[in-house]
Amino acid sequence: MFFITENEFKKLPLEKKYKVVSEEGHFIAKRIYRGMEVYLYKINEFYAEVWKRYMMAEIHWIEPVPEKHLEKYADFVDLKSLMK
Repeated sequence: MFFITENEFKKLPLEKKYKVVSEEGHFIAKRIYRGMEVYLYKINEFYAEVWKRYMMAEIHWIEPVPEKHLEKYADFVDLKSLMK
């Protein structure tokens, strides 16, 4: 089983963060914010957001998100998919 802490994740370059998210992350929800698509993933004990320009494949940044900011996703989470 793969494990990475939030602090270790923060120190990774963008390409390695993307690899961790795509291989180990569990997709939770997607939202649109100011022309950006923001994807929320759960990785081990923390959450991370992947930010990319709307309708483009270019990722601009990937960063951990504090749990207090998870409420932004309340309207976008499919609870049925999380129960599988």
